Amino acid sequence: MKEQYNFSDSVKNPFVNHPQVDPGKVEVSLLLDSDVVSFLKRQCGNDYQEFINRLLRTYMAQNR
Repeated sequence: MKEQYNFSDSVKNPFVNHPQVDPGKVEVSLLLDSDVVSFLKRQCGNDYQEFINRLLRTYMAQNR
């Protein structure tokens, strides 16, 4: 296995539905405790990711 791979010429798989990301948003992957995700889903339903964003934005505003 190589230590580094060059993906600069790669293309997206045309057979996979890639969701559109809003301008100004960055897609990230987080590992969260399952009870935290369950709580957020109970509180917010499918909008739990937006709720996490609002929580982080509030924290950011309070700690500048």
